[in-house]
Amino acid sequence: MKTDLLIAGAGPAGLALAAEAVGRGLSVTVVAPAPEAPWVPTYSSWADELPATVPVAQRWDRVTVRTGRVHVVERAYALVDGPALQRQCWSRAAGARVVVGKVNAVETHGAGVTAHLDDGRELEAAVAVTATGSAVASAWQTAYGEFAELSGLDGSELSWMDFSHDFDDGEAAPSFLYALPFADGTWLVEETTLVRVPAVPLDLLQRRLHQRLAARGVTLRRVTGAERVAIPMDARPSLTGPSLAFGAAAGMVHPATGFQVARAVGAAPRVADALVSGLARSPSEALAAARSAAWPGTSLRTHAVYRYGAGALGKLGMAHTRVFFDTFFQSEPSFVRGFLGDTLSPAALVRGMADLFRRWPSGLRLRVLSAGNPAILALAVWPPTVPPSEANP
Repeated sequence: MKTDLLIAGAGPAGLALAAEAVGRGLSVTVVAPAPEAPWVPTYSSWADELPATVPVAQRWDRVTVRTGRVHVVERAYALVDGPALQRQCWSRAAGARVVVGKVNAVETHGAGVTAHLDDGRELEAAVAVTATGSAVASAWQTAYGEFAELSGLDGSELSWMDFSHDFDDGEAAPSFLYALPFADGTWLVEETTLVRVPAVPLDLLQRRLHQRLAARGVTLRRVTGAERVAIPMDARPSLTGPSLAFGAAAGMVHPATGFQVARAVGAAPRVADALVSGLARSPSEALAAARSAAWPGTSLRTHAVYRYGAGALGKLGMAHTRVFFDTFFQSEPSFVRGFLGDTLSPAALVRGMADLFRRWPSGLRLRVLSAGNPAILALAVWPPTVPPSEANP
């Protein structure tokens, strides 16, 4: 049975797109090894970036950043209700066909694509989508966290980034404490490296978390679970190949924060609209239109600027990292908000980063210049495009 859309992956990105496509009358097949397995990660976002339909488990009015100085960001932060979002997506995608399996390869032909599954089965569709979350990257955000009852932390404060502790473990990569106080009195305390090449091992972050908490006099009374995180931070937007990459697989992770759920869920309606209009003409036009919808306007340029910054930040030591963020959080509030939310135009982003560069001490300026990859920055001037031969075969 051939469907309009075959989606590999049943995470937030894949199911959000499936729900939007089904709602627009497209036939959809979702393929995943365990389609209804509970979503494990703790998804958070700036509250004003979440689509109104996304259920929120908890909201904080502001967050705190410690770099040596204390910076209070007066912006609401939200914990996504992952189980409720998963139920909502499945409910809206109820008309989709669900196949247990793994897509190993996608082959293009005149009438669409053939997806080859790991058990030898073949599925036909007009357009295939890769939303498995995997991406080719060299820079990674890794984190190890524990859900626990504890004493010793201020329950009225969400610590978004706390770089106040120095470690003497031979590892140059700076890491910070991310601490969420939940309404039921429990916490998520997580040791995180924002971006690093190569990825910092999770066992090192686990040791650091316990060392940091002990140094602060924090007592863990009961640990109910652990969270292990690995997010690709410098994956390039995927604009070629036989399938549409969507979500983290498409490089849609924010290269400065690691946020992705709000971006993917927010993009799903316009991508679904593009698929509907494109399929009225041909599968190849639907694929090209969907890629343009996933990366609208100047977003490819801003993404390149962010990846340049992430690459440079991923090579800084603790001292320079503290100066980097101390200077950043003293910038104009509109720049801080736009940078963290990826809402700035390329010109505004470059202006703000140039101002940041001017305010850094000379040592940090030289370090960032030497650490950044100019080939990535060049993509801000000459962004990649969908090859004409692919858009119109």
